Amino acid sequence: MDLVRWNVQNSQRKDIALLPANFRNQTTEVLLPTGETPLNRHNSNAFELDGGENGMSELAGDEYLLPYWMARYLKVIE
Repeated sequence: MDLVRWNVQNSQRKDIALLPANFRNQTTEVLLPTGETPLNRHNSNAFELDGGENGMSELAGDEYLLPYWMARYLKVIE
């Protein structure tokens, strides 16, 4: 998995339905696939359409460890 924060711009896409501004900052009705969204940490807005840092930074990989072990502890996954 590539953890480099490449630029992603989805706000101009015609195939997604945008919602009006709301208190949750939810921009679309459904989530886009992970490969089409900017790379973020687990506690950020999953509905963010545009983002990235022009490939100048890389996430450490721990973004997936905390949610994974939390789900294991809560017995959501075995």
